[in-house]
Amino acid sequence: VQTLSAAGRQIVLCGDLNAVSQALDSVKAPTEEELLASPWVQWIRELLAPRAMVLKGGVNGNKAGCTRDGAEEDQRLWAGRALLVDTFRVLHPKRPNAFTCWCNQTGARQTNFGRRIDYILASAGLCGIGGKAPAIAQLTEAEVRQEVVGSDHCPVTACFTFDTSATSLPPTADDEHDGTFTPAFPTSSPFLAPG
Repeated sequence: VQTLSAAGRQIVLCGDLNAVSQALDSVKAPTEEELLASPWVQWIRELLAPRAMVLKGGVNGNKAGCTRDGAEEDQRLWAGRALLVDTFRVLHPKRPNAFTCWCNQTGARQTNFGRRIDYILASAGLCGIGGKAPAIAQLTEAEVRQEVVGSDHCPVTACFTFDTSATSLPPTADDEHDGTFTPAFPTSSPFLAPG
């Protein structure tokens, strides 16, 4: 994540990350002390930007402006780090019972006795939040699809809307061209670059 971010790439990391990042994401509602004792929670929190920074646009140390005490110190601490955004919690910060995994052996899905351990994490710039690089997209939807059955997990989805007004479209068969096509994505070329 750090290497891709340092190269100017936008990142989407998704899947079963096997960790909750906050008490709201577990039916057992662990205490902060219990959460901090888990290496998995520590790992996922290292990937995530602090929520106050995300909402105030201060990701990657680009802006100050968090409203709580210690905001400037947070900015220095997180400066230069590749931080990802929990797309679901950006749009649904306090939605309870949004679990994505349940124990099949106990029938826990029927009572929604579970945890949210499946994520779509993305660079702030893909979520409409300017950070180290300008925002190139807007996060328009992020959902937990509990209605989809067939596994001990349910799918999670996120939709991003890209500004395509500055892009060129591929040539059609009717266009005269030399057989090459070079897209013009002035702000998203690092995201779309090969490699």
